Amino acid sequence: MPGTPDLPQPITVPPPPIVTPYLPFPTLPTVALDEANDGIGIAQQVTRERGASARMLWIDATANLDKVNTAEKIAALVARIKSAGFNTIVFDVKPIIGQTLYPSKYAPKMTEWVRPWKTQTLPLTFDPLKEMAAQAKAQNISLLVNLNVFSEGHREFPGQGPGDANPQWQTILYEPETRVRPESGGASSFRVMNRANFAPADPNTLAVYTDLSRLKPLPNATVALLDAEGTVQGLVTGSALAALATRLPPGGAALVGESGEAAAYLLRLATPGTKLILDNVPAYVPIGSRPDRQVPLMTNPHSPEVRQRILNILTEVATNYPIDGVIFDDRFRYASLNADFSEASRQQFEVYIGKAIHWPDDVFRYDVEFPSLSRRIVPGTYYDAWLTFRALNLRNFLAEIVRTVKGVRPNLTVATYVGSWYPRLPGPRRELGRGRPERRFPVPERFVSPYRMGRCGRFRCDRLLL
Repeated sequence: MPGTPDLPQPITVPPPPIVTPYLPFPTLPTVALDEANDGIGIAQQVTRERGASARMLWIDATANLDKVNTAEKIAALVARIKSAGFNTIVFDVKPIIGQTLYPSKYAPKMTEWVRPWKTQTLPLTFDPLKEMAAQAKAQNISLLVNLNVFSEGHREFPGQGPGDANPQWQTILYEPETRVRPESGGASSFRVMNRANFAPADPNTLAVYTDLSRLKPLPNATVALLDAEGTVQGLVTGSALAALATRLPPGGAALVGESGEAAAYLLRLATPGTKLILDNVPAYVPIGSRPDRQVPLMTNPHSPEVRQRILNILTEVATNYPIDGVIFDDRFRYASLNADFSEASRQQFEVYIGKAIHWPDDVFRYDVEFPSLSRRIVPGTYYDAWLTFRALNLRNFLAEIVRTVKGVRPNLTVATYVGSWYPRLPGPRRELGRGRPERRFPVPERFVSPYRMGRCGRFRCDRLLL
C-alpha cells in the first residue's frame, strides 16, 4: 500500500563530500569478538521473557529436493520439524539457478538436480510450496519462503538458468586487462594472462611464471627471464630452458609466449636490457563469461527488467500461498565490488552525483603488481559516492519489495540477512569484498534469537540445513 506511513518509502541520500583517496584502517588489527558473552543483552532478555526466540530450520532447495517431492514426504518432514522443537520453517523456493520449486508464470520450474553422486527429481505437476504451506498451518509452524533475488544461474549447470537465456540481465564486471610493453615507449602493448603460474587458454596471450616448476613450455616457445624490476636478463626457447635448468633472477619471473603472436612479440621487443612494464586497461565483461569468479550467475541490481521480474515473483507467491513471510538469501547484493559497471549503471551514477566522470578511474582503478600479478583497488575521487550509490539502490529496492508484498498481504514479514562488512581491506595482495547496504530494516521479534544454531563459512548464522 504505497503511501502508508508505516511502510518503508524510497529515501534520498546526497553523495558524500569528496575526500582525498585513502586506504581505510591501514594498521587496524582484527577485531576480537566476545564469544563468551554474546548471549547477554536486552534483545536476548526480551526474547526469553516473551518466548519469542526463533527456532528456524532452513530447507535448502537443491540439497533437499528429494525430501520435498511428494505430499507424504512433506507431511512427515513438517511433523518431524515440529517434534524437534522448531517454530519456523524457511523454504527455499528460488535457489541460485533461478528456477522455482512451485509453478511460476515468471520462471521455469525445477524438475531435477543432477550431481555426480546423486540425482534428485521433482514432478512437474507437483507443487511443494502448496503442500508445505498446508502442513505448516496444520502443525502451527510459521512458514517463510526464501528467494535468491539477484541470482539466475549456476556455474555447475551452464546454460540452464534464466540468466543464461537472458544475457542482458547479467551483471557487468570491471576487470583489469593486464598488458606489457617496453618502458621506453613507442611499441604497442601485448595481453598478459591475469594470474601468475597458469597457462593461458589462448596461446596468443603471454603468461608470467614465478615458479618454473609450473612451467611446461613448448619447445619453440619464447621465454624472457626478467629480474625483480622487470628488466630482461635473457631470452631462451622452451627447449633451452628445460635443458639448461635455468633459475629465475631473485624476485623475478619468466614471461612466456607459447607460440604465434605472443612468441613473436617477445622475440621482437624483449631484448636483454629492456625494461618491461605492466599497463592495465579496463575490461567490461558479463559475469557469465567469468564462471571462475562465483558459483551464482549474478544479475544487475540496477536493471528495471530484473527488478520487475522479482517483484512479479514475490507478488505471485504472496497472492497464491498463505505464507507468513519472505526472507532473502545472501544473493540480495551486488556480485562484488567490481560490479555493476554496465553503461546503464554508469549513467545512473552520473545522474546521482550530478556530473560526468572519468570512468571507471574516478570510482577506482586497479594496481597490478609484478611479478605476482596480484591486484589491489586504488580508490578514486568518487569512490565513497559509489559505495553510497550502491547501498542506496539496494535499500530502496528492498523498500519497494516491502510495499509490494504488504500491498498483497499486509501482515507478511519481510527480512534479509545481508550486512555491512568487507572481508578484506584494500592493500598489497588484498581486495575489497562485496559491498553491502549499511542501513538495516527493523527486525521483527521472530528473528531475534540468542541461539547459535550453525556455522556458515567465515561467519556465524542462525540456520541449519537439513
